[in-house]
Amino acid sequence: MPKNEDLSPRQKRSLQRLIWDFIRSTVLFWVPALIFFSLANEIRSAEPLPGEVSILTFIHTFTTSTITRIMEIITALGSAPFVAVGVTIAAATLWYLKRRRFALFLLFAAGGTVVINVILKLFFARERPDLWQHLVIEDGYSFPSGHAMISSALALAVITLAWRTKYRWHAIVFGILYTLLVSISRLYLGVHYPSDVIAGWCVSILWILTLHHVFARYERRRIETPSSKE
Repeated sequence: MPKNEDLSPRQKRSLQRLIWDFIRSTVLFWVPALIFFSLANEIRSAEPLPGEVSILTFIHTFTTSTITRIMEIITALGSAPFVAVGVTIAAATLWYLKRRRFALFLLFAAGGTVVINVILKLFFARERPDLWQHLVIEDGYSFPSGHAMISSALALAVITLAWRTKYRWHAIVFGILYTLLVSISRLYLGVHYPSDVIAGWCVSILWILTLHHVFARYERRRIETPSSKE
């Protein structure tokens, strides 16, 4: 194996990039994985985590009819029907523009997130907060938050697709704001604990990273096979 000083400047840059990519991928995957499994283990007690009730109570002190109406609109932007319509239109447009892998990535990002969320909710079966009357009617279990999962997954998918374009920072800013507002609306409306939201973020990160890795491998194989077709 050649020593570091024997490498050319180009080889050194390639090695440094490889090491950096490995560290970044490891951190991006294992940090959310560890956070999710830690939260999943804690909620087994069926009791709110320390500080969660205080956080929800504090947020509840800001309740007004006007803010409630705004939060209802925001939470609807992260609902399954709204996301389904938006993703379908976006995927159809990308397919029409011959960006078929982008379209498939978006569809798998949204569809996979919904399926994973349903499975996790049924597995953990955590009841929703019952601190006061909910400001919206919600059925089903609480952990992890479906709205937090789908909004963050959609934001991450868009950021991934826009990463190598001039719209990268637009996607990052929009994605962060969209995810935060939808997630905060779930806490304000009293239908989720903070741990539900954080767990939703973590799972969506893991899913989008996995999906990106699969699509990237497929793209590399396609490039390496000259006879392959789009």
